[in-house]
Amino acid sequence: MRQLNMTKNLFEETSNYIYAKNLKNLRKVRRENQTDFWYRFGVTQSRGSRFEKGIGIPPSVAILIELYLEKKISDTDLFTALHNNNQPMGLELKVRSVLGWND
Repeated sequence: MRQLNMTKNLFEETSNYIYAKNLKNLRKVRRENQTDFWYRFGVTQSRGSRFEKGIGIPPSVAILIELYLEKKISDTDLFTALHNNNQPMGLELKVRSVLGWND
């Protein structure tokens, strides 16, 4: 099974809370509201709010966030994937490439 070099225990309940608080702080430092911050990851404001309270972040969203924070994918990559109806797999292909998952 392929694994990411991600923060240890990212998906465990106890560290999820710490991870969520860090995301909230990042959002505030960037001076973004929840709608704008979470939109780039394909998440609604209400779901983003729950994530910031420590409620489980799905692995797919956590992977996008981790790659974004490591600057392996950009706002441009994320927004292009959200708005490009002709190539809905564009972001998945970019992520697979970044992770070396080219089958």
